Amino acid sequence: MKVRLGLIKESVKYLLESWQFILAITALFFFGAVLGFVFSSNLSFLDKVIQELIEKTSGLEGLPLTLFILFNNLSSAFYGILLGVFLGIMPVFSSFGNGLLLGYVSSKVIGAGGGFFELVTLVPHGVFELPAIFIALGLGLKLGMGLWRRIFSRQFWKKRTRIAIYFLILVLINHLFLKTLPIVFALSFAILSFSLFLIFEIYFEIHFEMPFWKTISRRIVLSFIAFLIVVMPLLVVAAIIEGSFISLNSGEYSVCFEKNCFSVELAISDQEKMLGLSGRASLENGTGMLFLFNESGRYNFWMKDMNFPLDIIWFNETKNIVYVWESALPCVEECIEVSSNVPAKYVLEIPSGSFKELGLEIGEGAEFSSSSKHLKLSNTE
Repeated sequence: MKVRLGLIKESVKYLLESWQFILAITALFFFGAVLGFVFSSNLSFLDKVIQELIEKTSGLEGLPLTLFILFNNLSSAFYGILLGVFLGIMPVFSSFGNGLLLGYVSSKVIGAGGGFFELVTLVPHGVFELPAIFIALGLGLKLGMGLWRRIFSRQFWKKRTRIAIYFLILVLINHLFLKTLPIVFALSFAILSFSLFLIFEIYFEIHFEMPFWKTISRRIVLSFIAFLIVVMPLLVVAAIIEGSFISLNSGEYSVCFEKNCFSVELAISDQEKMLGLSGRASLENGTGMLFLFNESGRYNFWMKDMNFPLDIIWFNETKNIVYVWESALPCVEECIEVSSNVPAKYVLEIPSGSFKELGLEIGEGAEFSSSSKHLKLSNTE
């Protein structure tokens, strides 16, 4: 029992001593977030990442959703430490990449009309999740930097430089006299041989418990104890909060006219807008899809890969109807593209015939809203 308590105390001390690496990872994350927000127009390739995440969580609610979030975050933190041993490359890329993604999503949310308050909804679980991930990646970075200093130290390379020279001499002899292999292949063979030599040498140093490798092994043990007693509890709390919040507020967006409301899915990312309702078998009455654009413009729509007709309605910034394409039919041979004759910022797709049944007219207003207290897109904005 005393040994276990001693390890825990040592792990906590090691964690506190790693604050510089954790701070570096945190700074890198927020640097990525700023770049993602400022240069969001150049990062549309991230839509694919977002879409894949949406597809993975599609249909998940309650406990399954919470478990998905938990295991996703736990695996990121675990591999952040484990793969950080290899020169700290994985923690650096993971921190910057996740920051870039957060900045990009933030830009899209604000551009779609969600506003700053919509981003505040990330705070409850973010208070637990981000520190946990920063700690894990910081510990991974510390492990990697230890190996980095070892490999690139003067002492490490002092005797190995001679071996590298021997390999190069063999390459030159082959090229100048024997000419059995082209220079490119000879150099590649020399580099590969030297790399294998280093790998085997490092293995034997670990096997015979050289001081440096004993230190690295100890650090790995302490890092994973910190993972168990600090990172994992934080991620459990974050997953419970995030899963509960998403379950309570998912799928509750609506577009309301004077006589009726439509429960709608939101198309925000470029990937979601491109896919739309294509490929689906049908669309129930009272449902639809709302496309949100960052700014007003003339946006073209077509019926490619559709299996049923639609009414497509364009709205301006004040959410008044400016154009409608009634009973748009799926493409048979050629697809025509239709856009509003005036700038629009929102487009709604609903079952065919709904526009006429509800007696809607050009100029009529609508209210876009959510049951969530955090999102209210109304005519009063």
